[in-house]
This record gives sequence, structure tokens and C-alpha cells, in this order.
Amino acid sequence: LLAGATSMQLLVILGAAVGLVERLGDQWVSLVFSEQVRGVAAQLPAGGGAGLLLLAAGVVVGLSVLAVLWLGVVIATWVRYRGFRLSRVGGALVREYGWLHRRTASTPMARVQAVTLHESPPRRLARRMEVRLKSAGGMAVQMSGDEPDVPVLLPLVRAAAANDAVAHVFPDAQVAVQAAAPVPGWRRASPRSWVRTGVERSAVLAAVLAPLAVLFGSGVWQLLWALPLLWALTPLAWRVRGAGVAGAYLVVREGWLLRITWVVPVAKLQQVQLRQGPLQRGLRLATVRLTTAGLGGVADVVDLPVADARMLVDDLVARLPALRRRRVAPPAERLEPKGADVC
Repeated sequence: LLAGATSMQLLVILGAAVGLVERLGDQWVSLVFSEQVRGVAAQLPAGGGAGLLLLAAGVVVGLSVLAVLWLGVVIATWVRYRGFRLSRVGGALVREYGWLHRRTASTPMARVQAVTLHESPPRRLARRMEVRLKSAGGMAVQMSGDEPDVPVLLPLVRAAAANDAVAHVFPDAQVAVQAAAPVPGWRRASPRSWVRTGVERSAVLAAVLAPLAVLFGSGVWQLLWALPLLWALTPLAWRVRGAGVAGAYLVVREGWLLRITWVVPVAKLQQVQLRQGPLQRGLRLATVRLTTAGLGGVADVVDLPVADARMLVDDLVARLPALRRRRVAPPAERLEPKGADVC
């Protein structure tokens, strides 16, 4: 139940709802300007207040719908992961779970490209996180219907046991995934990142309010009071971003609201790119994009100082030849996850 209550799936549902509204297109506009809606609006006070009242009513209805969807996510997650059990058999990680439909999924350890740890704000408050696997061939598996979602190593684990969860997959990884600097030589995003992020968020807010102002009146522009709040929250984002290399592993952390920490064997990297957008070039920043095999195998280290970004790329490229020649024999025994307190 806790896994469902703190799940990020509700944001996926919300995104799908936004996509549905976009698909409605002209039908949505026709509804807004229909005779019935204009009749109700005519009975409201004149000026920007009418638009704000309609907007407030829409917010109340939207929150009610989200509450129902949230309850549905909680129930669905409980049904899906009831009786979750993780074991290691030979060279594969085996997961057994499900209440109505019991499932057994096996992922060869040799095909694991990365381990990702996902923390939503509710999970950070509860000191919990979800641990997922990124494996080669993930796209083919999803298209075949064998595993309809991203392989979940542990649906919910205590933050204090996160290092143990990573060690079940990468026994030789010397990382502290919960620390402010998970590895020595941790490279943080530049403080100049708040300028780029603030400018982009301001542009997004203006782009959202402009059509609403056309539909509901100029009173909508009063919502620009949120702009200082967006700029105030920006430093929270860049303080989290960063990357570092420890031995044969790369650790990347991104996101503030939805935080994701990647642990990637350097030998598994397929591509390393250094990118710069227009604002980044002006602020002397760069993004390092790291690509592994499989579905969703892309991690971005955003807004590093250009010098740090180039050093990170050079460091990874220098390590690759030697690490790819290494061969690690998979364990042959069956083990239960120690310390990975599933709850």
C-alpha cells in the first residue's frame, strides 16, 4: 500500500489526460465557447473575476478526479506487487510477485545495463525508494508482452538499505547512493544553472497562460505571481544534479521533484555525448548525455561547467577500453537479498 500511495504513476496518468485534451483539439475549443458555457459565464461578475471563478471550479473538479485516480493507483499497485520476492539463481535475478496473477520474471545479470533508484517527494519523506533495472533488449521484451512494464528490482526499499540493493546487482560497486556526494570526485551542476532553468520556466509559464488568457480573460495573468516562486525553487534543482566515477561504475543523479540516481557500469556505456543549448553556451555550461543499451537507457548530467563536462567525458572514454576487457563470473548460488528491506 505504501508503494502505491507514494508512486509516481499518478503523474503518468495526468500526462495522459493532458495528451487527451490536446487530441480533442477543436472539440475542446467548441466546448469552451459553447452557448451553455457562455450562458453560465454571463451570470458571473464582469471582468477578470469571472474567468478566475471558472478556473477555480475547474481546479476543484480536477483535484477530485486526481484523488480518485490516486486511490486507484494505490489499489492497483498493491494487487500487482503483493507477495513480492527477490532471489538470485545462478546468473539471473528472479522476481516473483502478484496477487491475482502470480508472475515470475528473470533478468540475466549479464544483460543488466544500469540500476536506477527512484524517489518521489512522498517517498523521500517516508525514507523509501523504488529500485529498477535497465537491461539490454528491454524494448523487445516490452513489445512481446512478456514484461509489460519496466523491470522492478524492488518496488519499495528503505533508503538505508539502498546500497545493499545496488550490491545485489553490482557486488563490486563502491558507492553511497544516499550521500550528498555518492562517490569521490563528485561533479555538481554549476550554480549558473538557476539562470537557465529560471528563464526556461518563465517561458513555459507564459506559454501556458497566454491561451488561458484568450479563453478566460486577462484576469488569468494574475497567476504570474507564481513566477518568483519558480525562480525560488530553481536552486533546489541544480544542487541535486551531478555525476561521478568510482572504479568501474558511474553514478548520475538528476531531478529534484522526481529524483533518479543511476548506477551504471562504465563498460556498458554505448555512447557519451557533450551537448550545449543556446542558453548553455552563453552561460558556459554543458550537458553530458550517457546512453546504454535497452529501453530508456539515457541519463543526462545537466548544466555542468564546460571544463567539468569535458573532464567527465575524457575520464569515461579513457576507462572504457580496459573495463570492456574485464570479465566478471556470475555467482552460482541462490541468495536472498540481505538488507534490502522490502516493504
